[in-house]
Amino acid sequence: MNVNRKEMNADIKITRSRHTPLPTVKAVILGQDPYHNINQAHGLCFSVRPPTPAPPSLKNVYIALKKDYPDFKAPPKNGGLLTPWADRGVLLLNTCLTVRAHEPQSHANRGWEKFTQKVIDIVARVRTRGVVFLAWGTPAGKRVSKVDRKRHLVLQSVHPSPLSAQRGFVCRDMIVFSLGCPSSSMQEHMLINITVRLRSFQKGQRLAPRALRTRGRD
Repeated sequence: MNVNRKEMNADIKITRSRHTPLPTVKAVILGQDPYHNINQAHGLCFSVRPPTPAPPSLKNVYIALKKDYPDFKAPPKNGGLLTPWADRGVLLLNTCLTVRAHEPQSHANRGWEKFTQKVIDIVARVRTRGVVFLAWGTPAGKRVSKVDRKRHLVLQSVHPSPLSAQRGFVCRDMIVFSLGCPSSSMQEHMLINITVRLRSFQKGQRLAPRALRTRGRD
């Protein structure tokens, strides 16, 4: 994160646990590393605080959601705060939890992977009724490789960054809980939808994701 070490550690320790305690986890979105530009990262993967505009990766997530849920509306003013997702049980986690400013993946392979692997292992072990793991990108895919797929639903895709998404960012089975949803009935529909998909998976029915191809670069 592009803040001093004291603030960085406070963000890492507090933000996720405050919004998504372990007993509430229904889904895990696992990314790569924090945004590396100024005033972007704040402890939740893909999320940014206002007035920071949604970065290109998050915009691609919005595009994917709009494709699967036509009624989905992105936050106003190009916003990107994802705390409503976290408050409803979506653990927003990066594979690495820090990064050097303006140098993506600069803290990869320095120990964070062991920590986040432990987080994934604990969620998979404790949340026995089934969790949906969405792993976006190669580093995230490695972290979910040992998740019990008979108990949990694991959905892997390329990272939604503009460069990676050209290879096919899987948008089906995305999870939305409140951000940008126009009504409580829409939120409930999406909750029911993902629950049905998880139960279908647990019964051995095959899910058929589709890919969203995007263009552009950062």
